Amino acid sequence: MSVTPLTLNVRTALGWPVGRAFVNPTFDILFIAGGLSLVFGALVYGTGFRISGDATLTLVLLFANFAHFAASTVRLYTKPGAVKTLPRALTLWMPVILVGLFTAVLLWAGWLVRYIFAVFVIWSPYHYSAQTFGLSVMYAARSGCALSEPQRRTLWWACLMPFFWSLLRPDAGAAWVLQGLGFHSVPVFEAFRSSISLVLSLGALVTPVAVIARLKVRDGVALPVISVMTVMTNAIWWTFFNYVHAMWWAAIFHGVQYLAIVTIFHVKERTQQTRSAYGPLCHAVVFYGACVMTAYVLFVLWPDAYIWAGFDALLTAQLAIAVINIHHFIVDAFIWRLRRDRNAAIVQG
Repeated sequence: MSVTPLTLNVRTALGWPVGRAFVNPTFDILFIAGGLSLVFGALVYGTGFRISGDATLTLVLLFANFAHFAASTVRLYTKPGAVKTLPRALTLWMPVILVGLFTAVLLWAGWLVRYIFAVFVIWSPYHYSAQTFGLSVMYAARSGCALSEPQRRTLWWACLMPFFWSLLRPDAGAAWVLQGLGFHSVPVFEAFRSSISLVLSLGALVTPVAVIARLKVRDGVALPVISVMTVMTNAIWWTFFNYVHAMWWAAIFHGVQYLAIVTIFHVKERTQQTRSAYGPLCHAVVFYGACVMTAYVLFVLWPDAYIWAGFDALLTAQLAIAVINIHHFIVDAFIWRLRRDRNAAIVQG
């Protein structure tokens, strides 16, 4: 995955920088900036395409979305020096504690499952927004686009707009969580929530455009096209994709995005090691294979073992999904640090 000359600040006809890619502009725009998801979204909307059959859907989820959750764990234990430098509470004790708590909740506090699941539901769209911000800033730094702290903060709030909308969107978000927790809404609140949701839906799409244009016009800072697409794609995932009843496509392509970038970082580290006797493709296949196998253990074998032992199937499945997601969110906060970390060398390299 060497950087080709095409990746070095290519400019469009309008003079806007495409950005310095990790593989090449086409690959990065399709798989990391989310371009491929927009193509599929258009097909879903235009043709009404749906994946039929539980088995087919499970396979798609396993090789994309589930594998991306596992990728953070695989990355945690394969990243050079991570086990030694990161807190032992993260690398050693957290998995043990989570398994213990998982078992204890199913044994004695099944009523807690809905609350833990609610944490996952609320945290998930925030995680999407945080990943979007991280990728957009990373590509900006890689492309030589320096952002001041106020500019970074403005871009951060623009990336958060889809998260705010997700909390209040119709028939979902906070209302769905509150219903699951046993709270009952009132018509006045629902009318207010619907109005605010519409405003936030427009804001989720308009705000990033306004912020990116403001940076370009007022500050003379042109974010790379890859950064711009990453921000806009996440906004589209949480708005348009919901309206065509294809929200799960967003989860799948979020997983594809994550798998692509984490595999690139893994491969670059391995190929930079002087003793590495294998090429980039071999490292990529091995890493992805490990992610799929780990995903199968986490999402299939682990809950199935508890169900076989006599635990409630529905509670076990819900708790497993919530715990795996929360663990993924926490691990991500550590393995993607750029400051004073070897990740920074890969971004600039």
